[in-house]
Amino acid sequence: MKKGIPTLPFNSSQGIIMLAASIYSVALSFIVQEYVSSPAVNSLVNNISVAVSVAFALAIGSFVDQHGAWRILFFTTLLSGIACLLPPLIFDLDKVAFIGVLIVVDIVISIISEFDNAARTVYIVRKENREACSRGSVR
Repeated sequence: MKKGIPTLPFNSSQGIIMLAASIYSVALSFIVQEYVSSPAVNSLVNNISVAVSVAFALAIGSFVDQHGAWRILFFTTLLSGIACLLPPLIFDLDKVAFIGVLIVVDIVISIISEFDNAARTVYIVRKENREACSRGSVR
């Protein structure tokens, strides 16, 4: 019988990724506003995730169904941690390159977040179904 995946590491990783994403989005606004001081660029950087969500929603759901939800959760947690560390490393670039890299990093983080949200939903539903089936067979 296959041993179940522990709940504490899963919940901890999800809490950490949600906290990191919140800190990143708030810090991103301050960084762009301070470095460029353009409300239009700040709005673009902050709202790009909505466009990414719409563009990738159907493809991501299909991808999560074909590959393992747990595997995708592992990689999205790892990749988002790495991606969130990139913006502080690019302060030495000129303004145009800085904003370009920030927009690319924001798009990548948005895609990773969409994969993570879809995989988390699939994982939780499958886990609840397995638990319900095992409780039903005990009776």
